Amino acid sequence: MKRSILLLLASWVIIASAHSDAMWLAVPDATLVKNSSLIVEATYIGTTHITINKTKSSLGVLNIDTILKGNIQEIVLIYVSTHKNSAQRGDDINFKVGQQGLWLLTEPDKNGIYKINMPQEFISKEQLKTKLPKLLEIIRQQQH
Repeated sequence: MKRSILLLLASWVIIASAHSDAMWLAVPDATLVKNSSLIVEATYIGTTHITINKTKSSLGVLNIDTILKGNIQEIVLIYVSTHKNSAQRGDDINFKVGQQGLWLLTEPDKNGIYKINMPQEFISKEQLKTKLPKLLEIIRQQQH
C-alpha cells in the first residue's frame, strides 16, 4: 500500500512538472541590454485602459527622466497585466504609481506600445545605485 501511494505521488509530480513553465530564468545583463530597443530611467505615473482593434488593453504610463538607449518622447506606454476579477497569475508583473527605476523595454508594437517581459527588465531606483555603472558600460560596448 505504501509503495502504491509513493508510486502514485511520483507519477503525479512527473506529470505536473511536464506542464509547468520556468518563466523567470536569469538573463545576463548584456542580453537584456541587447534585446532592449529602449532603456530609460523613468517613473510609473499611472495606468490607463483603452481598446485597440476591439481588444481591451491596460497600459502603464512612464514619465521619462533619462534616455540611455533609443529615442523616445517624454511619455512611454507599456503593456501591463491587470486581472481585476481573478487571482494574481505567476506571470504578472505589477507596478505602482510613483515607482522609479530603469526600464529595459522591447521593440514597440505597430501601435507604438512597448513591453516589459520579465521582472529583470525593471531595476528599482535602489538597485540601480549598484547596477548602473555595469549597465552603462554594456550599453557603451554594444554601441560600438
